[in-house]
Amino acid sequence: MYLAEALKFDVPAFHEDRLTQIVAATFNCSESFRRHFLRFLKVPSKKNLIARTQVVNEEAPSRPDLIIYSNETPYILVESKVDAKADRGQQHRHSRLKAAHNFLIVRDAVSEALVHHRFKKINWYEFFSFLLPFSNPKPRTAEEFLIDQLICFGRECDMLMPERITKNDFKLACEFFTSASDLASKKWTRFLLDR
Repeated sequence: MYLAEALKFDVPAFHEDRLTQIVAATFNCSESFRRHFLRFLKVPSKKNLIARTQVVNEEAPSRPDLIIYSNETPYILVESKVDAKADRGQQHRHSRLKAAHNFLIVRDAVSEALVHHRFKKINWYEFFSFLLPFSNPKPRTAEEFLIDQLICFGRECDMLMPERITKNDFKLACEFFTSASDLASKKWTRFLLDR
């Protein structure tokens, strides 16, 4: 259902869950994409890999966006942040699953202070930039079609843009430059009056 909607670009404004669902479906259906994804993450391949999304962990309690299992054992855990803020507490709960590799994949700039020490932060922009050379505007195989459609979805979600600053960061920068400008103006005025 989600893949069909995504391929038609019938996606609501909140892309986080949809994006990981499409990545999981593509991972499960395309050997080529699976190789690219693992190579991008710098994670060795294993046998019997399967991706699942929004798996509820009763012990923690948490619900990671994407878990890739190897023989039913958590191997790769991905927490995706598109429109939501990174949360160290959430990452800590996810880390209790004891996956071999944990990733926080974000669209916007995230301070390292918000990244749990067991997670590696990556930007969705880096992933889609890595994937672009494997895109084929005239796909000849189902696997090429899936990769091409995933890239199209990434474009629709602004995932091919370099890391963006958040609205709050922009507001703080504007306030800083306004106050710095006021301060400089006062110092310049004082300098001229003292002459």
